[in-house]
Amino acid sequence: MFQKIVTVTLLAIILSCTIISGFVQHTSADIADTVQLTVSGTMTNSSNLVMPDANAHIKMVRAASGTVTVNVSCIFQVVSNQTMKASLAFVYPEAWRGYGGAPEIQFTIQVNHTEMNHTLLTWENVTAEGFIVDPEKFGGTWVEHSDFVLFSYEMIANLTYEVKVKTDAFPVETLHSGYFSYIVGSATTFLGQTHQTVEILLVEEEPFLGYSFFPEDFLVESSNETGTVATWDFIIDDSTNITSVGISFSNGVYSGNIPPPPIPIPEPILLNLLVFSLIVIALVLFCRKYTHSLGYNS
Repeated sequence: MFQKIVTVTLLAIILSCTIISGFVQHTSADIADTVQLTVSGTMTNSSNLVMPDANAHIKMVRAASGTVTVNVSCIFQVVSNQTMKASLAFVYPEAWRGYGGAPEIQFTIQVNHTEMNHTLLTWENVTAEGFIVDPEKFGGTWVEHSDFVLFSYEMIANLTYEVKVKTDAFPVETLHSGYFSYIVGSATTFLGQTHQTVEILLVEEEPFLGYSFFPEDFLVESSNETGTVATWDFIIDDSTNITSVGISFSNGVYSGNIPPPPIPIPEPILLNLLVFSLIVIALVLFCRKYTHSLGYNS
């Protein structure tokens, strides 16, 4: 008799656990295509350079196919207080992270309209060249895993040199969501103040599900016949707390294999099942002990 009771009790416990586990959310192996592209303004390893003016023009196009193309054109005015060979570096555009595919990247540098040779270095190499890459000024410790573009050129004291940088990135797959950021904190590696302007032109041949520009400080939004324009215009020095500007976006509703939501069972029912099982076990143990004390054999 007791064996039957115990068996029924165990079945009740197993049934309760099965019901409970059946309504626990399971994670899906599918991951949405979240991507990131980061580039930077110029930075220096010299204490003799001033960058009075820095302008960045960024064009982001979402094609009808859903792919996103980013073009970055920058102009920097750089002055040295002594004749020297100057070295400048930029954060190389990171590959589109996640499952958006890796882009083809083109990177060109001109100084006073003359194209310059450049070298791709790892973070360890660029710090060995004397560049101080402060995570607080570059928006996070991710810079330790980034590559950098380095180039050098001769400068005559007190002459203004115009440095032009052009970066194009072409994603090869449709993206779900992500963000683009342009680092302005690199300007703090120069002496004095930098007048920084950044303009992002967003062209939606196929509209995003949603997007937002960041930060809101100094941000002015407008629109023209081409698309939406976001502009930041401010002064950068050691007191500036803005490290980067950019846009976050979502291309569409995620269509991966998301498990259907469970049908909820009220918590009191689950609790009652557990309590009932524990009570039955306690009664079985009590009765078994009592009958043994009377000399009965189960």
